[in-house]
Amino acid sequence: MKEYIIKAKMAEEPIVGKDKMGGKPTYQPPNPEKINGFFFMELYNREIDEDTDIICWQFYQDDDFAGALEEVIEIRKGASAYIDGSVKLRRWINEYELELQEYTSEYDGKEVSMIGGNPSKEVLKDCKKHKINYVGVLYKNIIPYDDTGFVLDPVIIGRNKLGKLYCD
Repeated sequence: MKEYIIKAKMAEEPIVGKDKMGGKPTYQPPNPEKINGFFFMELYNREIDEDTDIICWQFYQDDDFAGALEEVIEIRKGASAYIDGSVKLRRWINEYELELQEYTSEYDGKEVSMIGGNPSKEVLKDCKKHKINYVGVLYKNIIPYDDTGFVLDPVIIGRNKLGKLYCD
């Protein structure tokens, strides 16, 4: 897996088909009526997963303006465009384009949002505690004003024992 540091920039217009926080999803999730949560983020598969049928993952938060990232949905090739009103949207968050900057790992990962790389010992300890394999980490400071509303800081993105992307 390549290693990326994640930077966020407030969007001037709606973002479609790119990594983002806030706004509306680009794709219609499968079974939207079964999603427990509010759309928060869309992250695209760039060698994060070997399954090339996965276009991106959508992350859903448990409350409409804050809370834990409760659900991660795989969006696969052939997914249709998002239909307005099919999922609940987060309030009190601007739309941010996420830019993933590739880097070579000599960094300890302390308080920088990233995919891959060398996370801090604290993050690795949490991964072991929750029995997940580290994929990435998000910190509250990724966007201004703590618009993320994260309950936990950091939020760890990992793989559970079934191999599915998971947040804690």
